[in-house]
Amino acid sequence: MSKEEILKEIEKVKTNISDYSRLADVIGATTEEKDRQINLMLEDLSKLLKELETID
Repeated sequence: MSKEEILKEIEKVKTNISDYSRLADVIGATTEEKDRQINLMLEDLSKLLKELETID
């Protein structure tokens, strides 16, 4: 992946985390479900950031 593609993906994951955080209560997600989903998204973000480090 190019640096630009990784940066786009990072922004997409950050937006997903933000959106999910706001909508989780509306959709009735339990605390465990919220934690699991946010942790998965944070793992994706971490992988992208590590990949970005290898490019720089």
